[in-house]
Amino acid sequence: MWDITAIGELLMDMAPVAMENTRNDDLAYLPKPGGAPANCVTQLTRLGRKGAMIGRIGNDVFGNKILKSLEKANMDVSCVQRDEEAPTTLAFVSLDEQGDREFTFYRKASADLRLVWNRAMKEQIENSRIFHIGTLSMADYPSRTTTLEALECAQKAGVMISFDPNFRLNLWPSFDALHAVTALIFPYVDVAKISGDELLAFCHPQLVRKAMNKKGMVDYQLPPAAPDDEALQQAITDILNRYPNLKLLAVSFGCQGSILAVRGKTVFIPAFSVQAVDTTGSGDAFMGAILYSLLIETDRIAMDKGVTPLSKPWALARISWENLPLQDMGTFANACGAYAAMNYGGIPSLGKREEVEKMMREVRNAQ
Repeated sequence: MWDITAIGELLMDMAPVAMENTRNDDLAYLPKPGGAPANCVTQLTRLGRKGAMIGRIGNDVFGNKILKSLEKANMDVSCVQRDEEAPTTLAFVSLDEQGDREFTFYRKASADLRLVWNRAMKEQIENSRIFHIGTLSMADYPSRTTTLEALECAQKAGVMISFDPNFRLNLWPSFDALHAVTALIFPYVDVAKISGDELLAFCHPQLVRKAMNKKGMVDYQLPPAAPDDEALQQAITDILNRYPNLKLLAVSFGCQGSILAVRGKTVFIPAFSVQAVDTTGSGDAFMGAILYSLLIETDRIAMDKGVTPLSKPWALARISWENLPLQDMGTFANACGAYAAMNYGGIPSLGKREEVEKMMREVRNAQ
């Protein structure tokens, strides 16, 4: 039995590093294993939980490095497929002075989009407490068909379904296409994490601006969002009302903090002030920590009732969502995100509990 299984992209983040003794501020790129779903699961395994990954990588040097990284993180990789023809996806990362990043993907005809459904995936999902998904595996076929099969499987098995849309606008033909896929997934979802600008864009697509970038290509700009925006607060209410199956919504704002919301209750949690160098894995660390707290809650419920915590539908039905310790959950999630931002890459940046708690004490003592 796994605490969490995720499906989606496995890729190599090419993290920029400045080269010394050069005249032109040249950059070198360090390969760092990543992919949002894998980052999320790795955060849970770093916190001592059992995780598994469903995905597809090329039979190449990057795929080998990713596989070794997942195994080192104590992740089950029995449902990670190897592709003899297509390469592993690469994502070149650009960082600004705050460590915020943009991605340039080399993904055309890559391995992760060729993921095919099989019985082993079905058995893995049915034997998991949480099933986690993003949108990138829905960008093309056959991985889109496989992802939908996995969603149906998880729902029928009573597995808690978590979702991080993780908008990557340059991987979609239009924002409308991404919006449609996000709307297709949300009815399945019990727990969702979304950034503030993504939430506003999803609820108000007319606010998304289309422009030409420096390369002469169409670019989409999401509306800015802040925790205290009235439109943002209304969007939280609207999305919880629109999707009755959605029980917990986590909204992230980077260095501004986060909001956790259930029906009838919304809590703002301030961020930890750290020196960020790369935020690539921060949102995924945040999401992993939220799911970690939910697993602890289902364990507690099961212990009180004297039943196994692995009874999936039982535990999901008995969570008192309105009574969850949202402030504590959000504080730990923000801390995991902040810890990841202090390090480079996705998977390599994620912290163990004692490392995150040490950082929390140091930040608080410095205030």
